[in-house]
Amino acid sequence: MPPRAERAPHTPPERRALQDALAWPIAITLLLGAGVVFFLPRVVPQAFLALAIGAVFAIATISLVATLAWVVERWLTRHAATLARDAERQVQTLGISGLPTATGDSALIPLASAFADAGARAALRSAERETNDLLAQLGGDAAAASERAASLVRATLDSETPDASTIADARDALRTVDAFAASLRQLTGPVPTPATPVDLVVCVHDVVSSLPPRADLARVTSAIDADRGMVLIDRARISDHLRELLEMARTASPADGIVTIHVSRIFRSNIEETPVRRTGDSRLTIVPRASADVLRNWVQRAQPGAEVLSIVVTDRGSAPTTDAQLRAFDAFAMPRTNDPFGIALPTIRRTVIAAKGTIWIDGSREGGSAVHLLLPIATT
Repeated sequence: MPPRAERAPHTPPERRALQDALAWPIAITLLLGAGVVFFLPRVVPQAFLALAIGAVFAIATISLVATLAWVVERWLTRHAATLARDAERQVQTLGISGLPTATGDSALIPLASAFADAGARAALRSAERETNDLLAQLGGDAAAASERAASLVRATLDSETPDASTIADARDALRTVDAFAASLRQLTGPVPTPATPVDLVVCVHDVVSSLPPRADLARVTSAIDADRGMVLIDRARISDHLRELLEMARTASPADGIVTIHVSRIFRSNIEETPVRRTGDSRLTIVPRASADVLRNWVQRAQPGAEVLSIVVTDRGSAPTTDAQLRAFDAFAMPRTNDPFGIALPTIRRTVIAAKGTIWIDGSREGGSAVHLLLPIATT
């Protein structure tokens, strides 16, 4: 160990304190090792020499580990406040996702906890990517197997002469198999990654205007509080998703009800400091208080100073139950009238996550349900 004067001048004082504390246990261990090598053979019979050396080194190792643990514990206790302040500065500088980095937070974040959190999140993201790849492969194989089975059934029907009712039942079964195979491919297929952003405000206008008015379904209105909303997402895919969300909301609402799609831009500071935000005379809750923690965790993954585009689709049906909120994005878990296999919301979630956004379901102020989409505004 170099003398104190030869150490690097930029070494933090707490690091120097730890080095000084560890110096004595290491030095004592080295002296003990030298004593074992030079003196033990002179006092221990040759037959017991190996056993004696092993016992001495075992005792020395146990003592050294215990001493080092005690020294490190004392050092951590003495310098915990300094470590916490350094960790808070590093977390605020790096913007590790999921940690409270907003201005005004007085909590001191331990360094180990901060980086363990970041490492765990990175591992989860990696596992999620691998799981998605595996599901895509399994889904494609299952869809191909279903299509092969359907082709075999068709060949059997063409080669034989069954009665009309058998043919009708077989045709219905084939249509179900084809729909299931198409649903699997839709759910597990790759999500396009466009190179240029699209204006979702224009996209919402086009989707709302393309919906035909029907007397047996709720009316659709739009409340747009943003001039533009450039998001890096596939236009055709998000247009289909918005249309599906509006159709599901119309089906869930009474015929004389109103379905609303609300679009607004939210600054990062609004998300971190004000979990509930309303615009104009709208009664829509853009950021519901119950989802404030989810929102704060997500916004940490956005680039610093970024804006996000909020899209909220509300209906006038019944409020979602806790089970519905938990299972809404599970494939095949919640079939609907226009979604017999229950893959619409899981597919929408895959598209939103691919665009580095988030989506969740919550109750609306009108008493129904609200689907919230948050997408980061593309920087140009």
